[in-house]
This record gives sequence, C-alpha cells and structure tokens, in this order.
Amino acid sequence: MRKLLFILLFSAANGFCFCQTAANVDKEKLFDFYQNQQYSEAASYLTNIYGTDLKDFKVITQIAYCYLMGGNTIEAEKLYLKANLLQPQNLQVLFNLANISTRRGYIEKSKTYLKEVVKLDSTNFNAYIQLAGLYQEVFSFQKLQYLKSANKINPLDADVVFDMSEIYMKMGMYGLVSNILKPALETDSNNIQLLKIKLPLLLVTSKLDDAILTGEKLFTLGDSSTYVLNNLGKVYYTKKEFQKAIYYFKKVSLSATDDNEALFYNMALCYRGLKDYLTAAEYFKKAINAGISKNTIVYYTKMGESYEQAEKFESAAATYKKGVFFDNDGSLLYILAQIYDKKLNQKSNALTTYAQVLKSLPDTEGNKPAKEYITKRIEELRK
Repeated sequence: MRKLLFILLFSAANGFCFCQTAANVDKEKLFDFYQNQQYSEAASYLTNIYGTDLKDFKVITQIAYCYLMGGNTIEAEKLYLKANLLQPQNLQVLFNLANISTRRGYIEKSKTYLKEVVKLDSTNFNAYIQLAGLYQEVFSFQKLQYLKSANKINPLDADVVFDMSEIYMKMGMYGLVSNILKPALETDSNNIQLLKIKLPLLLVTSKLDDAILTGEKLFTLGDSSTYVLNNLGKVYYTKKEFQKAIYYFKKVSLSATDDNEALFYNMALCYRGLKDYLTAAEYFKKAINAGISKNTIVYYTKMGESYEQAEKFESAAATYKKGVFFDNDGSLLYILAQIYDKKLNQKSNALTTYAQVLKSLPDTEGNKPAKEYITKRIEELRK
C-alpha cells in the first residue's frame, strides 16, 4: 500500500512515472524524502545514484523537479533546459521553465516559454492565465487578449471574468462587462468577487435599486468592506438620498487610509445636497488637504535651496513663498525672510515675513532665542 501511495504521489506531482534504470534506487528512501518534503535531499540522493552526465529524459526531469521543489531554481533550470533539448515540445517542461523564470525575475523569458505552450496547445487555459498575469500594466492590450482567450475556453472562471471586467470597467466598456458577467453569475450567483464587479456596473448604468440589492446581498454574504460601503454611498448620492449616502461614507471613513481625497469630496457633495453649506465647505477643505502630498513642502524647500545655491534669489524667494502655502511650521517663512533681508534687500517684505514668523512660532522655551533675534532684527529694519 505504501509503495502504491508513493507511485501515485510522484506521478501526480511530477507528471512522470517513476523511472528506474540499471541504477539501484531505494524507493522507500525516496518516498520518505518526498513525504517529509526533503526535496533537496532527494535531489542529492538521485544525483549520487545517476551521476551528472544524464541522458534519460525522465531521470533528468525527476531530479529537476526535486531541485525546483527544494527551492534551488538555478540547478532546476539547468536540468529542465537539458530536458527541453531532448524534448523541445514537452508542455510540462516549458511550464516549469516559465515558472522558474518568473521566480527569478526573468519575465520576458517566462513569456517566451508560455507563448511556446500556447503555440503547441491553443486551448491551454493555464498558459493564458499565467501569460495575462505577467502583464502589470492597467490597460495592457496584450493582457486583455490573453484573458479573452482564457475566457473563451472557460467563460465561467470567476477570476478571469473579474480581471477582464476590471479592465473593461476602466475603459468604460460596460456592455462587455455585462456580457461576460452574466453567464458567470448565473452559474455562481453568490460569488462575492463577481458581485463586487456587478455593484459598480449597476451604479454606472443607473440601475440603482438593483445596485442596492446587490450591496445588501454582499452584506449578507459577509462582505462589508470599504469597497462595498463606498459604492453604496455613491448609489444613494446618485438617488439624492444624501443622508443615507453620508451614513455609508462615514462608515468608510472609520477604516479608510490617509488617502481620503475622494471620500471627503463625496461627503462634501452630500452635505451640499442637504444645503448644509458650511459643513460642505469643511469637507471640501479636507479633500483639498488630502489631495496635497505630504512631501510637497519638502519639494518646494529643496527647489528653493537649489535656486539659492545658483544665486537665483528672486526665484528662491518665489519658490519658498509657494511652499509656505501648503504647510509651514515657521522654518520656511524664516528662510524666506532671510532672503528678503540679506540677499534681496527688500526691507518691506522682510519685515512682513519676520512678523509672520513670530506669529507662527509656538511660545516655547526652545523658540525663545529665535523670537528674540527676529524681534531685534525687526527693530533694526524699522530704523
């Protein structure tokens, strides 16, 4: 029984029957290596028996598989390349070479192997899936073509339908989304992944009541993610049910990241719809602040320093002045005041800016020397 289990295990994992030449392989020992996932030890054991000058395709792929499962992709690739020379149209070998190339970061090489697979077998679903996954661009035409080929082979695969739908949604091709989504959902109406595509599709096609039902169905299936909540908020806003929309947007805000620009904007629109204009203005302000990068002031500071070093003090002053608009703890204003004072001899601008620095600096012991210096300098400029 144990020997039979070994044969089945190895055949399923490797795709090849156990091959024994004149070499004396201890099947029990090899089985233990596999059972305990000691693939590196299995590779060493088989290499010691068969040697390195391998000619038998099945032996080569058997040892290559051990190296691959043991994480030694370099040795695995060497052997699979040798196997590929012996049988250049073997799909399993090509798949393993593609897998190794992907793991080692050689994406173009991986594409080459997988393209060879689909040349040999134009109905190979897994090859199309893997090829599509190697294209990271949002609007990759080639990725879409591979997904379409996979969808043609199996139109009910939810992962493929989801990936295609995402691309079509971004392209505004809503009819195509509906066409591929319908048969997949008819087969699996409770597939959360597919329902999460259906929800925004119903929103953009103005089927708002159906969108609400879809959102509620997702809740019953256990998905109350910010994605679902946010889309329901948009649905209720479109229906002009602003209070309900705010309810869902506020739920999103409890778990949202710092990137809340769109969320604050949507909430501002809702409050404006309720004629609560002051609250709307506050949320528009939050949206503006969220839309400004936290590094903006750093960029303006570095740009201003660059102009200073090039002795372009007018440009430096203009740059620092723009930077102050985004955020300032007093330090950037102080640099600007120094340029007006020491480099451009613009007494009026220097006085105004020094006064702003005094207002912006907190009244702490650490700021006392700076405040004393600025106060003294203001007095000197006024003489």
